[in-house]
Amino acid sequence: MTALLDVQSLRVRFPLPGVDTAHPSSSGYEPLFALDLIVKDLALAQALADEHGLAPSLAAAALDEFRRAQAAGHGSLDYSAVYLTQGEPRSAPHAPGPSPRDPARASPDR
Repeated sequence: MTALLDVQSLRVRFPLPGVDTAHPSSSGYEPLFALDLIVKDLALAQALADEHGLAPSLAAAALDEFRRAQAAGHGSLDYSAVYLTQGEPRSAPHAPGPSPRDPARASPDR
């Protein structure tokens, strides 16, 4: 059961500032792996899937979210900065997310 609850990406990319000083969110989302690069990689993976007649819906949804963050000007930040666009209005109908948080004001006890 522990393995199911252990998400490696949250150990190194927790999206809320102040949880751990080693996380990019605690240093203004200074990139360990830039959001622009994850968009490029996911777009390449999506194109390869398309070539083979596959439809990886989770990858497509992730790519959409990362592209929204990129369009909001977060491309040079760490990919965990995708969190900053959660809850913002979307151009396509999606389920509403949580309210966006200002990284300068966010704290782990909220």
